[in-house]
Amino acid sequence: MLRLSMTWIALFGALAFCGTDAFKLQTLGRPSLLRVARRSAASSGRSKIGMIFDLMGKNKDKETDMQSEDITDQRRASPFAGGSNRNAVQVVFSGGFNTTFEARPGQPLSEVAFAADVYIPYKCRKGECGTCQVMHEGKWIKTCQTKVPSLRPGEAFEIYVRPAGKASAKGSKKPSAFFSPASFMEGVVNNGLGVVGFVSQGLQADGEFDERMEMEKEIEKRLAERKAAKLKEKDRS
Repeated sequence: MLRLSMTWIALFGALAFCGTDAFKLQTLGRPSLLRVARRSAASSGRSKIGMIFDLMGKNKDKETDMQSEDITDQRRASPFAGGSNRNAVQVVFSGGFNTTFEARPGQPLSEVAFAADVYIPYKCRKGECGTCQVMHEGKWIKTCQTKVPSLRPGEAFEIYVRPAGKASAKGSKKPSAFFSPASFMEGVVNNGLGVVGFVSQGLQADGEFDERMEMEKEIEKRLAERKAAKLKEKDRS
């Protein structure tokens, strides 16, 4: 927590006191914190500031990492924010976002999604891994390789993004706590069953041990009798 806090203090300090020369600044954080940083950068009036943000999530170790994004003032707002343009294309994001954004034909879909604050996971950014796939007209397309097409007036470029920008619905579930009352009770029951099984097996083994010892004593007795009989026969002869 302290490390994260110091990172954000340094970040906002750089935004507040840096000059207008372009530079690169990299930070790590959750999407909600990154939104605040972007808005602060946009409101600072420094259009040349370039930043690299890494999204931090639970699925970082087993599934996909949210890759870095270069943020500029042109990506923070619609290219037609100052006025309407008849060539503008309405990009409609659905699947948990329900966002409409005005883009220009030929603009990379990844830039449009980022500017619209729609989070999509990336990995290779070469169109090979398929991590950034979204659905358009019933077909899966790769965000990193797709550009906004030219459409007729009134038509929209509709994109379906899987919930929370995860590769699967499983990834969007809230992670369960490491310890809970239910898990504690399950542990107690499992341990109790283990103790009962251990004791029952021990009692059964004790009975078998006593039976085996009696058989060994019987064998020793018979051997002793045979030896004695042989000695008697030897003395007679």
